[in-house]
Amino acid sequence: PEATSQQFYRTSCVFAPNKPADLVDTLVSSRRMSVVLDLRSLDEMKTDVESSFATVIYSRAAPPSLDDVVAAARLGKLVRYVVPLLERDLIIPSLRKRLPLIRRLSFIWFGLTNSQREQEIMVEEINKIGLGGLNELMLDGADVEICWALQLLASLRQVPSAAVAVQCRLGKDRTGLISALFKSCQGVSDVEIIADYTRSEGIDEIALGALQQRMEAAAAPGKPVLNRQIFSGADPNNMRTTLAWIKTTHGTIEKYLDSIGFDAQWRRKLNGCV
Repeated sequence: PEATSQQFYRTSCVFAPNKPADLVDTLVSSRRMSVVLDLRSLDEMKTDVESSFATVIYSRAAPPSLDDVVAAARLGKLVRYVVPLLERDLIIPSLRKRLPLIRRLSFIWFGLTNSQREQEIMVEEINKIGLGGLNELMLDGADVEICWALQLLASLRQVPSAAVAVQCRLGKDRTGLISALFKSCQGVSDVEIIADYTRSEGIDEIALGALQQRMEAAAAPGKPVLNRQIFSGADPNNMRTTLAWIKTTHGTIEKYLDSIGFDAQWRRKLNGCV
């Protein structure tokens, strides 16, 4: 993992079975890592290696108490907080909204009558928008989850001894999005945010969580599949278009954060111990 600030690490999944067996223990002892913010879906966690970290799963209906998060960190407890950002139920409504009217009606109709055709339309549209567009779907559809993830990071600033690892499968896209918002709160320039994202270039894999798994599992022979060339790597245009979309849609990144509930007071908490 690479440190992006004193206590904040952007990393690929530390619990993956292809990682060194002692990696988690090493990070706990040498980096003081005691909290993991995991942005993957529950399906992606099925192959994780066992560890000493307890797991707390975020849900909109019953979000974990941030006071409890801080209390656990102060006690030195090892906890992983799972906040999935690419769930189908979050992404599909956001995708529908951006489709032209006729295409949107077709998508809705086939969702009721022909799930295979609905799936094909979804793959076609996600291939069109690429990773930058997928970031926009997360920013729109998973806004509640993004807010809570940032509030968790801000709350943990009260516990300087607790290092936090933020991860998805590859540490590139979902993690890159949270990292970009985190850095923007710190006053980091767009140029630097984009440069940090491109440090993940060279990873020739797609890692779009349960969304990817369901799309690939449902794909019929000869029908559209996710374009590996589009969704692997870390093209700077992915983050550039994401930041531009936020500013075009909301005016500024700060106004976007205000709109999801991560307001100036929360941003001050996030920066208080940086």
